[in-house]
Amino acid sequence: MEQWKIDCVAVVVLATVLVLTIGQSAASPPVITLGLTDESGIDEGTANFYCKATGDPAPTFEWYRNKKWVRGLRYQIVETEGGSVLRITPLRLDRDNDLAVVCEASNGDGTATTQARLTVTQADSLPAGYPEITFNPRRYTVLVNDRPATIYCGATGNPEPEILWFKEFVPIETNDRISITDSGLQFSRALPSDQGRYECAAKNSLGTRYSVEAQVYVKHLQVEPRFTILPVNQEVVPGGSVNLTCAAYGSPMPRVRWMKADMDLDDMDGLPIGRNVLQLRDIYESGNYTCVATSLLGTIDTLARVTVRTPPSVPNSPVVTGYTSSSLTVEWSTLPSDTVTSHVVEYKRSRSGGSFTEVEIPYSEQDTSFTIEGLLPYTEYAVRLLAVNTIGRSNPSAEATAMTGEDVPGSPPIEVRARPTSDSTIIIQWSAPTTPNGVLKGYNVFYTTNPNSDPESWFHVSVDASRSLTTISDLVTMQIHSVSVSAFTVKGEGPASPPIQVKTQQGVPSQPEQFEGVAISAFQIRLTWMMHDTEPQIVHYELYYNVSTSNMHKTITPTTDYVLDDLRPNTLYHIRLAARSETGEGASSPVITVRTQQSVVGPALYFVDCSGSNPCLNGGTCESESCTCAPGFSGDLCDSVVCPVVTATAPDDLEQKICDSDNIFIVKMKPDGRAKILDDLTHLDNPYAVDRPIIGFIPNDVCNLELAEKRYMLFMAGEAVPGKKFTLDLPVLVMSMTGQLKVQVKEIRLLCPVA
Repeated sequence: MEQWKIDCVAVVVLATVLVLTIGQSAASPPVITLGLTDESGIDEGTANFYCKATGDPAPTFEWYRNKKWVRGLRYQIVETEGGSVLRITPLRLDRDNDLAVVCEASNGDGTATTQARLTVTQADSLPAGYPEITFNPRRYTVLVNDRPATIYCGATGNPEPEILWFKEFVPIETNDRISITDSGLQFSRALPSDQGRYECAAKNSLGTRYSVEAQVYVKHLQVEPRFTILPVNQEVVPGGSVNLTCAAYGSPMPRVRWMKADMDLDDMDGLPIGRNVLQLRDIYESGNYTCVATSLLGTIDTLARVTVRTPPSVPNSPVVTGYTSSSLTVEWSTLPSDTVTSHVVEYKRSRSGGSFTEVEIPYSEQDTSFTIEGLLPYTEYAVRLLAVNTIGRSNPSAEATAMTGEDVPGSPPIEVRARPTSDSTIIIQWSAPTTPNGVLKGYNVFYTTNPNSDPESWFHVSVDASRSLTTISDLVTMQIHSVSVSAFTVKGEGPASPPIQVKTQQGVPSQPEQFEGVAISAFQIRLTWMMHDTEPQIVHYELYYNVSTSNMHKTITPTTDYVLDDLRPNTLYHIRLAARSETGEGASSPVITVRTQQSVVGPALYFVDCSGSNPCLNGGTCESESCTCAPGFSGDLCDSVVCPVVTATAPDDLEQKICDSDNIFIVKMKPDGRAKILDDLTHLDNPYAVDRPIIGFIPNDVCNLELAEKRYMLFMAGEAVPGKKFTLDLPVLVMSMTGQLKVQVKEIRLLCPVA
């Protein structure tokens, strides 16, 4: 028995030792987490010092002034959680200036201190820029519980002072609810705990000035509950879902719940405050739902109804009761219903495959018709009807089809052609217009030798709609006749086709058709046209073109595609074309206008063999017979000049003109690689003015120089600057006009004038 007691005691002692050991290991000495900062105050003013520390156990704080324990009526110490505030007021210049202030934190396991110095300045000796309170907080301020509020304070100084706020002498720490703004201390929502004494302070590098104290009270308003969001009646399809939202306000804030009949739909232990959303799912039955808001000051309620509805039934097919060439009038019968809000009329062209166009018409028991406007003449349309309610749309009704009325043709006859069958007779052919807008009753064929006269003065013949050609006889021979064709229905005549021309001379070709042109460069226009195989044998085409200053003409071999070149950049050309047979020239096409592109000026190269022999140098090497030289081409010629990158075989007369003349020429590269002499410049004071790239010309005085014998001439172009003469240093070889190279010059000046 004694042994048992001893063992028990030993166990108890051991447990005690363990507890003590654990307790000792958790202890920690104080650590200063917010140290003191030096303060500057005003005689008879206020100064606050605030320090914070941590430790285990929590430390206590002592304050010292000049190494003496702080005591006296002027000193107030306020303990905070984990910290302490020393407030000195009023300050005394003779006692507090240059005062050493120490905050000591201790907990039995150690001590930590922080210190600062207080400077006091006489009120009438403050430095310029010392903070000054310009707007004090009101001495008594009332905040309303749960409402936003601001305590105002303003200050100036230089530097601009920082605004600090204190409650019960303790610095205020901002959070999501409390913030410091330029205008004051702002509360997003006032609480009863905000009640107390407040003051603001303005602090800069010169010192700190405190405002007057403000006593703040928080008042509780008593407001009976009232709804701020009323639930809305809802309509849903069977099995649908809906949310009912209800919100109420009051002071105190009410709790909000939902009920159906006498049954609560919410957990009464956790009712939401101010707002409640009722989520209803899989609804198959209509019903009333009540929102109830309750506070200490009363209870209010409101009702919302949820109605289960289905889309409307399919309506009867509409009936077309009237039409014009551009409209259809439809009517329909209404089905008994208290839910239909509108009808939708849908229409489209029959068999078009496109989507329906729709028009929504508000529901009316009396007005059950609608006129569809803007339709195409003589076109069949499909029309159908849908009914609409708050849930959705019905399926569409069966389609009704109807044709709009006729109108005059909307386009002229197409593929109009005319050709002479004798010196006084022509035959005219055409095809029906693409938009007849009804049943064609016939055609009017107009003709004249004066196309600029009033169209009403033209001769005309009428042709039955079953025919697509006619013959006109007894015409003036060897004349160009203009011909145009129109179609007509019971509603009247449509537009006439563009005039075509035909010449009353047997055996001459017809007018070229589909004559078109497009600029493909600054100097070229591509022309295309069409001729029928039934035409007389065409020996060539006559191409006429002009600008405002000149008329030009070219003869073209039979083709339907031609590039007109040697044109001026950015110039408008008027062009027409006529075909010629052995008999004579036919009527020309209508005039077309085409503008060439803007010129892109750049360098060009041209190589001329004046000897007529192999273009490669004696003793030199070339990559090919075309003399496209590689860099480093051997021989005196290619060692001293830039090798050509564009080469071509020049026409025979070009070499002859250059090599046998002592005159000065401009040479132009054509896009197809051929070269052309533009003009002889010998007699001009202002060499040839052009708005295109210039390959260059050879000054006469250079031609008399003599160097080693070579056989080649190289023209190299510079970049032409519009409206300005300039010189360009380029490597150039010049040959005597007898075909022997007399000059080899690495650098000469080329004059490249442009308009």
